[in-house]
Amino acid sequence: MARKIDKKVRELALAKIRENGFISTDAILDFVGPFYDFDPNAARKREIRRYVGQLVRTRRDKQGARTTFLEKSNSQIVDIDACHDAARVELVGAQLLIQSKGLWKSLKKAELRRCELEDQLSSFDEEALLHELRGSR
Repeated sequence: MARKIDKKVRELALAKIRENGFISTDAILDFVGPFYDFDPNAARKREIRRYVGQLVRTRRDKQGARTTFLEKSNSQIVDIDACHDAARVELVGAQLLIQSKGLWKSLKKAELRRCELEDQLSSFDEEALLHELRGSR
């Protein structure tokens, strides 16, 4: 995918976010907007793709677990409850594992930072965090 904004504008936008540690999405949209290279055809396709993704993510079983996933490496939509191809289900599982590892890293980082800000770094407990997450499902 081609860059939609100049590298320097991108760096300035990221610097604005780092400045206070947070910023409203609207403020960044207003900053980046004048520099954004808009392609209406690509935007339409992107919007349709986003809608399809939302549609796929809404399918759930009786327990509330998702059953349908976008398998990215092959651009396939896979319903793991109805799929008879073990390889496709395995690809979805591998993709979910990668996503969960990334999410876990972010959760730990957020919890560590919260403890730092509250001067309670010694109270950070990865096992307790995992237990709390499992209990909240």
